[in-house]
Amino acid sequence: MGIIRTILVIIFVFAVIAISILNQTEIIGKISLGFTELENVSLVLVLIETFVIGFLYATIAYLLQSLSGRVTIRRYRRKIKELESELEAMRNLPLEDIDIEEQGNGG
Repeated sequence: MGIIRTILVIIFVFAVIAISILNQTEIIGKISLGFTELENVSLVLVLIETFVIGFLYATIAYLLQSLSGRVTIRRYRRKIKELESELEAMRNLPLEDIDIEEQGNGG
């Protein structure tokens, strides 16, 4: 799996470099970001900023999902310990109402 990931990263890096080289002189007239407007911005700069924002968003989403998974695992481990201690307590209970003579006679 590591080889496939490495190959995909290399392809992605080459694609970004190719797009950057081919669009060095391209300038976007006006961009509205909602909270501000930018004028005469390089297309390469817009692509890089978009990539960084997407990367940060994906990282935050991954961290939140990972944290949620860890909380769930911790909760399940706690429940397993409770159930194991309950099982151990039940194993240590004395056996009651068993007539040894009845078992020896075959039933």
